[in-house]
Amino acid sequence: MYLTTEILKQDVSRVQKLKESNVHLLAYVSDRAGRKSSAVQSRVIESALDGHPSIVIRNKTNRPITDKWFSDYVADIISKNGWKTYTENAEEFKGALTVTYLCTDVDAPAENTYILYYGMYLSVSDMYKSNFYDGWDKVDDFYFEEAVPTEKLVQDERHIIKNSMKQMIDLLSIVSTVSRGRTVNVFLLGNDIKYNLLNPITVAFDLLERLKVNSRVIDICTINDIQYPFLFLYFDFDGAVNHWLKNEDKKIDDTLSIEGLSFRNIGFKTHFKKYRIFDYKNGLYISDKLPNNVKAINSKTELLKSLGYTDYSYSPSIMLNLLRFNGTDEEKEEINKYLTARGEFKPLKIDRNVKYFDLTKIENMKIHELDTMPDGEAFKSIVYGIQNSKSIFANYRIKTLLESLYYDFEIYKKNC
Repeated sequence: MYLTTEILKQDVSRVQKLKESNVHLLAYVSDRAGRKSSAVQSRVIESALDGHPSIVIRNKTNRPITDKWFSDYVADIISKNGWKTYTENAEEFKGALTVTYLCTDVDAPAENTYILYYGMYLSVSDMYKSNFYDGWDKVDDFYFEEAVPTEKLVQDERHIIKNSMKQMIDLLSIVSTVSRGRTVNVFLLGNDIKYNLLNPITVAFDLLERLKVNSRVIDICTINDIQYPFLFLYFDFDGAVNHWLKNEDKKIDDTLSIEGLSFRNIGFKTHFKKYRIFDYKNGLYISDKLPNNVKAINSKTELLKSLGYTDYSYSPSIMLNLLRFNGTDEEKEEINKYLTARGEFKPLKIDRNVKYFDLTKIENMKIHELDTMPDGEAFKSIVYGIQNSKSIFANYRIKTLLESLYYDFEIYKKNC
């Protein structure tokens, strides 16, 4: 799929159903050339013609925001319509605010000139505070196309929170200055840069466990102690490479098949998923996929068939009760897995024998608490084994979380 103005319109309606804040965040990330710029620029023109200018935001003032912002595709549409664009500086902001106009009739410019967008910069966000510019009260949309930084970031979540979240905080400061309590949309655009899986968007929205191609994440996030509703769409198109889902450099691959793979009886649980540990080639695969090499039984009839009974005189319920008391020890054990004491059928979880360590609790423990935790040694052994083998991970979040625990709890010293 490609991003379009219709998709943007539908997504605005989706996220506005969440009432936690009047500021709605809509983030779109893909491989390069996903037509993100063309979609938002077309929306900017439509909004301006309807009397609602937008705000375009960049990181630093050394990249001026002018009428040259438009992609070749949108610039060609403007030219074919015979329209003209131009940019002026707002003198009172000393170069920190530009205003770009669209004239749809050069012969009668007074009646046919519209404000397209105001250009603002994160690096001088303090300059805008307590100021107001005529026309800001009509702004509905903000656009920030550098939401995924291109410079290499330290791939540590705590480092991102401490050193990189200022970008989001400054952005939302500008939004607050302009919107003054009105309902507005903030569009965050970026490319899935392969070396920056951890970045302000994926950390602020806690996305890396929830990434699926062409599937929206709609939720609430907290930035600088304020809650914001957000919508995130990670989309692809013909020829796109999804660097955040399959990344050889970082040993990430959510596309591996687990067909026929054996899995361990120890796994991990997070806020979003359960992870199992599969034996894969000469190493391990840590994945949230359900094993499909275990037969699922969903009814009393299927249970009887699994026990070898395909022709019987009684109903499945009576037949199972008879076997429950008069069958072999193996039959009794299997039936008791699926039937309650009252004879009601209960589907059996496919990974019933897996012990899951709750990482949401463990990551907040002290070293001595993990040392005294039941099965604490088993947990440390499996984490040590994962970090010291050829392991592949379904997503970057579970990888970095296990790495953090490996060092935070000094598990790396285990076999010293």
